[in-house]
Amino acid sequence: MPARVFVLVVVDEPGKDGFLVRRSYTTIHDPYLQALRLRPLDAMREVHPEKYGLWPRGPGSNASIAEHVMGYDKLTSYISTSSDFPGGADRFRGKVIFVDIAKAKRAGAKLVTTQEIKLELDRYAAQYPHLKNRIVRIKSYAEGLDKEVLVKPNPMVPPSGIYTERGLAVTCGATIWMRDARQTR
Repeated sequence: MPARVFVLVVVDEPGKDGFLVRRSYTTIHDPYLQALRLRPLDAMREVHPEKYGLWPRGPGSNASIAEHVMGYDKLTSYISTSSDFPGGADRFRGKVIFVDIAKAKRAGAKLVTTQEIKLELDRYAAQYPHLKNRIVRIKSYAEGLDKEVLVKPNPMVPPSGIYTERGLAVTCGATIWMRDARQTR
């Protein structure tokens, strides 16, 4: 009696809604990372978000969007990324990682767009007029150079939504191969 075998492969296509780009530290010995005085696990999360997920440095922080962007508080519940795919913000150095927007949102993350950042900075400038020049400069960075988008994870973006450059290339290649194999049947 002949038997048939059916194989069903479900492929969750990466980057359905696009990607955000982040530069992460390349080593836990980076002097800037050391200056943050994070716990060892938190430092590993900063260096290897593709393994541990993308976590905010200060999940319980009450820092505002403006305070995060201005750099007043380094341990906030926000994570800076760039919408400039694939290069990201050129002002920063480090390992390039890609955040899958659809997977981040599915995990409960909220995104703060560049336009929303500008509005928050305008409100902050109205509250603190003596910082107007600095706010104008920061706003130009966020809008022009960085194309900044903030991610507020809840509690994290899972590792399945984070890709290194090589990981994204392999995943996209496998997805294309699977799609082509399915269409040739």
